[in-house]
Amino acid sequence: MIIQIYGISTAEDGAMVSGMGAEHVGLAAGMRTGMVDEAECERVRDLFAAIVSPSKRLVLTHDADVARLVRLVEVARPDILHIKYNYEGTMGPDKVAELRRLLPGTSLMVSVPVDGPEAVDISRSYDDVADYVMLDSPGQSGHYGATGAIHDWSISRRVVEACSIPVLLAGGLGPDNVAESIRRVHPAGVDSMTHTSYADNRFRKDPARVRRFIEEARAAAAELGL
Repeated sequence: MIIQIYGISTAEDGAMVSGMGAEHVGLAAGMRTGMVDEAECERVRDLFAAIVSPSKRLVLTHDADVARLVRLVEVARPDILHIKYNYEGTMGPDKVAELRRLLPGTSLMVSVPVDGPEAVDISRSYDDVADYVMLDSPGQSGHYGATGAIHDWSISRRVVEACSIPVLLAGGLGPDNVAESIRRVHPAGVDSMTHTSYADNRFRKDPARVRRFIEEARAAAAELGL
């Protein structure tokens, strides 16, 4: 079971989450502007220095410009580049295949919104070009992710059964519901951002919540042999 913790904004939090044994530790780049510039590449690189092996370092971005994404990987050296399917179709399987060709040493993760049964076919379309699919919850105005809300786990279970690559479940997961989500969806991994942060500061991680999330997820996975 892959435990993935997102929302790292300080070196202290990166070291803490990594030290607790999370397999994937992630942070976002260029989310305000939608573009990753040189300063953002360097910021990500500096934060990554606190995340130690065997934790894998992820960077999530909305940017769909291939040249900027390649530069981000060149400077920050993530283990996994996390990109988002978008409703405009500018990050479809063809674009991800191009990134795979240009970034042979970097794994690729694609987020897909679960806002209807079409999520099954969308997710499956990345089988041959991505290394992971992550399922997230839809929000408002065509946006998704970082909502703190769950989605229809029955559709997520169908995605897990349909895809040949590992599927991670995100969307409103925290210490109180991660075990149930694993029992119902059987994902390859689970992700948390909002509900492992402090209630009054979503940009900082709460050690107690992170620790409990990891413990609950591992116990449920062991129970199911995942």
